[in-house]
Amino acid sequence: MRIPTHLRDYVILHELVHTVHKNHGQEYWALLDCITGEARLFEKELKKHSIELV
Repeated sequence: MRIPTHLRDYVILHELVHTVHKNHGQEYWALLDCITGEARLFEKELKKHSIELV
């Protein structure tokens, strides 16, 4: 994906948190927020980018 580096890092962290919590429940978001600061802001920014397979 051609997205800024900070968003690539966020996507990796997002997936790594799934190794602890298998869904997007409250505990999942709490852990991701703890790691990233404001996960929902990253999600919002990520949605502004189109997904392009290279």
